[in-house]
Amino acid sequence: MDLIGRNLVMVSKSRSIGGVKTCYIHDLIFEFCKGEAKEKKFLQVLRGYDELSAFNEPPNPPRLSVCSSGEDFIKSKLFCPYVGTLILFDATPGDELRNISFLFCIYKDLEVLNLEGINLRLRELPTEVESLLYLRYLALTAWNMALIPPSIAKLSHLETFSLNSYETVSLPDSIWNMKKLRHVHVRHGFVIPFSSNDHVIENLSTLPNLDTLSNLYLCVDQEVENILRRIPNVRRLKIFDWGKQNRVCCNMSRLECLESLTLGVYNYFDSLEYVELSFPMNLKKLCLLNVVLPCRKMSLIEQLPNLEVLKLRAQAMDGQKWELMEGGFPKLRILTLEDVEVVEWTETDPDSDDYFPCLQQLKLHGIYKLEMMPACLERIFTLETIQVDYWGDGVKSLVREIEEAQTYNGNENLKIIIVD
Repeated sequence: MDLIGRNLVMVSKSRSIGGVKTCYIHDLIFEFCKGEAKEKKFLQVLRGYDELSAFNEPPNPPRLSVCSSGEDFIKSKLFCPYVGTLILFDATPGDELRNISFLFCIYKDLEVLNLEGINLRLRELPTEVESLLYLRYLALTAWNMALIPPSIAKLSHLETFSLNSYETVSLPDSIWNMKKLRHVHVRHGFVIPFSSNDHVIENLSTLPNLDTLSNLYLCVDQEVENILRRIPNVRRLKIFDWGKQNRVCCNMSRLECLESLTLGVYNYFDSLEYVELSFPMNLKKLCLLNVVLPCRKMSLIEQLPNLEVLKLRAQAMDGQKWELMEGGFPKLRILTLEDVEVVEWTETDPDSDDYFPCLQQLKLHGIYKLEMMPACLERIFTLETIQVDYWGDGVKSLVREIEEAQTYNGNENLKIIIVD
């Protein structure tokens, strides 16, 4: 934040619950940093075949960043067996690397291997990965990869595993024995096959250090409770039920460290049923998709004392009337309603100001049936933006009424964004 405040680092994306997600630096600063990193032997940046083939000093750099085609990287026969960090970027978009086993055989001292910048033409991760005994960070892009071998569990020091694949990836159940694992992210989802004794609670292996688990798909014969007992200290969780029978009980209240939760139900065959839900009190961000929560049950969410961001998407709610609970959403800053079919959105006492005391952003996407919005939105002075797109005829006029009332009440900073 100090660097950002001095304009040395620029913010690219911010987190909805506060903090910075990604940063970037200007070209001049990049060139300066690259020179300093080389001089201090912190990081060596190599671009293209010529630099790769001519590289010979220092003989064992701690960190290498290579921007080149996969073919040039292999052809250069770059030999730095004691390098600790290897980052490979694709200099020619669309290039693919079909064999990475040589990386595991040569660079056995790697602690960080980042291959996100180049597409691996592989269906499964080579078992030779187990030879990287010191690996702490593994990030890959492999559009067709669907299988991770059980041997990955031999990476006993692995803390971060990230995979960008367009397939649903199968992770081995041996992953539950990787005690140092902190972050698992698979872009388009993953499953973990369960063995027959996984339903015996005493036999469950846990990941006590797991902080992030992103895009886990559950099949119909798997229990949510089984998963939750394995990840007692998770802070960010994205989990989806992909079975045919969707009446699942999701007791999330046991996850006392959980701050961010995305919960979705995918069902393309049967009619959706309501999912029983409970949430931990520390939750700050919540995204629900297709859980069909009855409007009368919205108080489960409204009473969460620390919730700052709420996103309700698709059939997240069931019913046409949502009546706000007085005193609810005490810390909510961002509210997104997307493709929900609510018609009447009201409050129990229209004259009370005890609603949304901290609301800053309201986003309405694909809201076609809405005919009534809470009167309290006309008096919330913390409100900064209302964004509307793919709206019904009545929504636009309702938003304009809120804008007029806010202006009349002295809030001239409210920004209305209506995308036609």
